[in-house]
Amino acid sequence: MGTDWSPVGQIYWYTLESTNPAFDVMEKKSLEDWTLEKSFKGVNGVVDVSSFGGPTKEYQIKLDRRSWSPTG
Repeated sequence: MGTDWSPVGQIYWYTLESTNPAFDVMEKKSLEDWTLEKSFKGVNGVVDVSSFGGPTKEYQIKLDRRSWSPTG
């Protein structure tokens, strides 16, 4: 590890685990991406948070162009 202001700075690892069956791998990844990561970035001195592992939830929107008009 280098100094706090170097590219390697201080690195912390953690694992998010749950015995609750309602929290599958994708739910835990979503919790990490949308809640924990934002909270960690709000801590004074934290520059960046990089997460990895688990599938990322994807939302797709299908537009019906037949019902769309540029004038509203």
